[in-house]
Amino acid sequence: MDNKFTTSLNQFRKDCDKYLSSASFSDFLDSFGVTDVMKDYYDAFLRQCDGGKRIRAYLTYLGYGLFKGEENANKAFLPSLSYELFQTGILAHDHIIDSSDTRRFKPSMHIDLGGGHTGISKS
Repeated sequence: MDNKFTTSLNQFRKDCDKYLSSASFSDFLDSFGVTDVMKDYYDAFLRQCDGGKRIRAYLTYLGYGLFKGEENANKAFLPSLSYELFQTGILAHDHIIDSSDTRRFKPSMHIDLGGGHTGISKS
C-alpha cells in the first residue's frame, strides 16, 4: 500500500543517492584536499552508504519541515543527509566491535579496506 509518506521517503532516498553520486559532492570532498589514498577511504565509505533506507535522515528532514513549514524543508536536505553519513560512520565501528564481516550483503567497511588489523585501522 503506497501512501504519501512512502512516496515522499522514496523520493528523498533518490535525492540522497543522486547527491552522493553528483559532481557537487565530489567537489565538496575535493575541497578538503583529498589525496589518492584518502579517495580510496571515501569510496569505501560511500559504498557503505549505498542502498540504505535513509529513514533517520528523512525523519530529520520531516522534523525540520514540521517546525519551519514544508516549503522550507529543502533547507534541511544537506543537514539531514549529514546525519545519514554520521550514522554510516558509527556503523563502521559497530561492525568492527561485533566482528560483522558484511553489511547489506556486502563486505563491511573494515573488510572492504583489507580486513584484519589494516582494515580495522583504516575504518
